[in-house]
Amino acid sequence: MTKIVSLANQKGGVGKTTTAINLGASLGACERKVLIVDLDPQANATSGVGISKTLDLTMYDVLVDGVPMREIIQPTELPTVFLAPSSVDLVGAEVELRDSIGREYHLRRALESIAGDYDYVLVDSPPFLAVGDAAALASKVDGVIVIMKMGEITKTMLRDTAEFLEPLPCRKLGVVLTHLVTEGGPYSYHYYREYGAKRASAAVK
Repeated sequence: MTKIVSLANQKGGVGKTTTAINLGASLGACERKVLIVDLDPQANATSGVGISKTLDLTMYDVLVDGVPMREIIQPTELPTVFLAPSSVDLVGAEVELRDSIGREYHLRRALESIAGDYDYVLVDSPPFLAVGDAAALASKVDGVIVIMKMGEITKTMLRDTAEFLEPLPCRKLGVVLTHLVTEGGPYSYHYYREYGAKRASAAVK
């Protein structure tokens, strides 16, 4: 059964796309068939897996022109990982779909059309699911993971994130903290690692 997971953030530059690519690669290494859906107009997930940002068909064509999603999917260097590419044209999708009847379901229908082809579908969303209607997408995905950068989290940001997620009809899978300093920082495990090594050494003696 396909699991569809959306990776979202409140602002750019927090490592969301890197997390999406690494998660996809890890699942692919476990012999799971994975589709990464790049919904960010910056198309960093697209270039991040080695695919051009200037393809003729992208998620823009799926959302705006109704191109079947299977027609845009690209293979990657990993045989079990595939990509639905993005492009800068996606910036205008929201405006172009403004008066479209049922526009909030365009993405939902696109995901439904390919869901059975993969074990996991990872949706690399723009900040707070800016493309299309967030609730419509959330009603289709199995869960949402929020990506936040350590050192840039504020109480206001946490409150806004909680308020955004609370009404969504999907599982909140949690928060991934990126840019975490593990050596010499406030959350370092260095002392405890040395302590454990000393105890092990004493036990051998």
